[in-house]
Amino acid sequence: MAYYPLFLDLKGEKVLVVGGGRVAERKIKGLLDAGARVYVVAKELSPSLKKLEALSAIGYLGKDFDPAHLEGIRLLFVATNDRELNQSISSFAKEKGLWVNVVDRPELCNFIVPSSIRRGEVTVAISSGRHSPALSKFLRERLENLLPLGLGDFALFMGLLRKRVLALGLGSEKDKEIFQQIVGSDIMERILEGDFESAKGICKNRLPVELDWDRLFEELKLVTEKG
Repeated sequence: MAYYPLFLDLKGEKVLVVGGGRVAERKIKGLLDAGARVYVVAKELSPSLKKLEALSAIGYLGKDFDPAHLEGIRLLFVATNDRELNQSISSFAKEKGLWVNVVDRPELCNFIVPSSIRRGEVTVAISSGRHSPALSKFLRERLENLLPLGLGDFALFMGLLRKRVLALGLGSEKDKEIFQQIVGSDIMERILEGDFESAKGICKNRLPVELDWDRLFEELKLVTEKG
């Protein structure tokens, strides 16, 4: 079966995780990083999850799953050691039209979470179509070494630049020419290295567009330092 790849905006959305162990921890961390409002049902919370509950970073709904817990939920993750319970929850949630992921039981899922690499807001996702997590892990580890740590900073730069260039109304062909001139260039290399001053100098001298480069790079520095 072919999966359709997509990225979800979960900021402020309610997500339920059933399970409180190590696997649930990893899911919850990723969900919190994405800005989701995470609720947990578990017989027992791990020490890390107890800390998150104490900080009100997650909501603990109790030891036992209740169908009422699904009210207003956008995504459901099931990560318990009880196979029958996992299947029961999955079937019930699917009947309600919810998106469900049951850890290590792809046949019970209607979505899967790919292996991924993050560099700031740049995300590379890898999937073997649920056939081989080992293969996905192998590919992730290979790609991990190929993606520079500064790639997220460069993406932020391109986002700041794109807004300014589009506002000039130069036309799509000219816009594309400017963006393509930067990607893969020494400007990109300097930003990946964190050398914003050198990148700014090259932009001023080479790019065929009048912009306030000082202000753009000041904003880039502020955003990257904050992030």
